[in-house]
Amino acid sequence: MIKIKDKNILCLFGIIVLAFFGIFIKMNYSVDTYLLFASQNLEYIQEYIRSGRLLTALMFRILQLMRFSPAGMYTVSFIIGIVCATFSIYILYNVLKKYIKNDMLTAIISIVIIINPFIIELWLFIEMGIMMLSILACILAYKSFDEYLEMHDIKKIYYSMLLMLIAMFSYQGTVAIFIALSAVSIILHSEKIIKIAKNTIIALICYGVPTLINFLLIMLIGNSRVGVGKNLLQTIKFILLITKEQLIKGFGLYNSTLFICIYFFAFIISIFFIFNSKSRFKVKLINILKFIYIIFMTYIFTIATIIPQDIKSAVMFPRNSYAYGSIIGLMFLFITICINNEDNVKLKNTLIIAVFVILLIMEFVQFTTIGINRYIVNYMDKYIILQIDNKIDDYEEQTGNKIENVAIYNLENSDIFYSDINDMINVSAKNEEMSGRAILELFMHRKLENTQQSPRIYNEYFKDNNWQMFDLDQIVLEGNTMHWYLIGNN
Repeated sequence: MIKIKDKNILCLFGIIVLAFFGIFIKMNYSVDTYLLFASQNLEYIQEYIRSGRLLTALMFRILQLMRFSPAGMYTVSFIIGIVCATFSIYILYNVLKKYIKNDMLTAIISIVIIINPFIIELWLFIEMGIMMLSILACILAYKSFDEYLEMHDIKKIYYSMLLMLIAMFSYQGTVAIFIALSAVSIILHSEKIIKIAKNTIIALICYGVPTLINFLLIMLIGNSRVGVGKNLLQTIKFILLITKEQLIKGFGLYNSTLFICIYFFAFIISIFFIFNSKSRFKVKLINILKFIYIIFMTYIFTIATIIPQDIKSAVMFPRNSYAYGSIIGLMFLFITICINNEDNVKLKNTLIIAVFVILLIMEFVQFTTIGINRYIVNYMDKYIILQIDNKIDDYEEQTGNKIENVAIYNLENSDIFYSDINDMINVSAKNEEMSGRAILELFMHRKLENTQQSPRIYNEYFKDNNWQMFDLDQIVLEGNTMHWYLIGNN
């Protein structure tokens, strides 16, 4: 039995969070960030509101009113994110150590559940702090629900719903983690099927009431991506498709074969320990059903966020599949707590810790690689924009014309990745419709209006091009308009 002093554990978790995400201390931008920064843009704040993310909108509006610079906003959000992630692990650790005798095992399970493979994308947006707040609120809601199962204090249910409402108003993509963890506690506190069903309904109420409030608010405000009355068959087909293409393959964050093998290996280990226990065969089968129940609840509520969305705009990314990334941690949490066999407990714990250490090392390497690639993408974007700015400055000085408009060519066919930097998270902002003008505004301090393309300019300067990388010849200045031809990268 390994014990860790409580006074040291919070500090340890903080160091681990900084080790995984400290690389992002150096500010980097996602494509969405440029919209937020450009001329203290209010449109993106309004988009947060339309998405039901009221706390996110509130934080950035306050920072805008206080005239925080982009770097200042990023710093505030980063600090909030580090604090929230640290306390998420710490609170989960304190809940789980009631059930696990080995403090080291409890700590590493808590870390793996919170810092799972899909958390990385949450750290690549400037609103990382509020996204981590959503996770923290979910963990606190789970803690309250777990206490209800122990004490049957109805007030804990109200606390849980309030905390889930905070989570919903922060970021909806993380909220399934509440159901995933609650499924484990339901198994622990429910001996009979009727009790499992009853406690599951209570958990769904804690989750569903805040979800309904958030959904009704979004519908009231009006969001074109959310609606009702969709074709159920189309929705089911879409869910099956994204499960195959994204959840199983891990969104391209890892080699798909490696990703599948890790999850399959964890599943096989779990099944092995369930059947290797000293329990009667009937009990083993019941444990298998409980095990499947936890996985099923996690999966269903991971994909639940896309059900209200219009099929044409519904998407799944790591950021809204966060709970799915915790499945390995949840599987091993189940066999740690529920499968007691003193003969092989040391082997089981050692194997679990070994798998988790390997998984965390893989995550650390991948997170670092993605972070470094993001810096490179941001640097290249900024470098290109500043080259364009210098060309415009020379043009305006020589001609006396002032560039006020921009016409963008070949946007639909342009490559959003730089060569050799093609992981799905590192997208160039300059080639994205939503952020192209915003990045110009941020780095050139020019608010350019979109204007129509000129067939003459296209035929004369762009039609027969054979560019393989950015060239200033892709920028044509005429009158008060900048004509910009975007290319793909081979």
